[in-house]
Amino acid sequence: MDHAEIARLKAELERERSQGEVRSRIFRLLSHEFRTPLTIILSSTELLQAYGEKWTQEKRAVHLGKIVNAVGLLSSQLDDVLLFNKMQADAVEHSLSDEPWSVVAAFEELLSEAETDAQRHRVVITGDASCEAGLDRRLAMQVLRNLLLNALRYTRGEVRLDVEILTDSRMRLIVEDEGEGFSEAETEHLFEPFFRGESAQGQPGTGLGLAIVRECVRIMGGGIRYERVEPKGSRFVLEFPEYA
Repeated sequence: MDHAEIARLKAELERERSQGEVRSRIFRLLSHEFRTPLTIILSSTELLQAYGEKWTQEKRAVHLGKIVNAVGLLSSQLDDVLLFNKMQADAVEHSLSDEPWSVVAAFEELLSEAETDAQRHRVVITGDASCEAGLDRRLAMQVLRNLLLNALRYTRGEVRLDVEILTDSRMRLIVEDEGEGFSEAETEHLFEPFFRGESAQGQPGTGLGLAIVRECVRIMGGGIRYERVEPKGSRFVLEFPEYA
């Protein structure tokens, strides 16, 4: 066996070991993260079965809302894991959109998915409403959804979404919030799989969101960077060389 063959086998073994570690980590993650929403679903279902007929409509609605939110959380976590697994296997399909789509309309569509009216009212959209993109819409929406929901989750202040066409025909998208932001030490690991900042401790999540965002942006030929906003806040800046 020559040196090239030995090197190839070593590389394959290292890749298998790395993938095995990732799978083990995902399994442990899901075992932990799924427990809370499943407990909420079971508890609210049992209470509705036992007392639902005696409760007021408002009280029933509270527990039904808890079930809906818990199911949504489970679905989001599963989507993240499935997409991350595809990315690990280089199996994510990507194609330009057949028809350009409105970026501002996409922002508004994502807002309609927000959990509460209070969250939607905290979001300010700026930029040219006529701006259209030819990017893969499915991947772009995945990116924007992750960034928007993170911003809403970790700040009680205003969230700003902006789209800008630069002079060299690049498109810049900005998602900015007034949350605590990330420390300088945290920014070094921000886009790594399974990394969770100090502000996310105790909050549900897989730690895969920003890793998925960066990979989706890369697949679409763009770049992403994080900027800390003073005195506090976060800004994610996405740039794409060809927006249409």
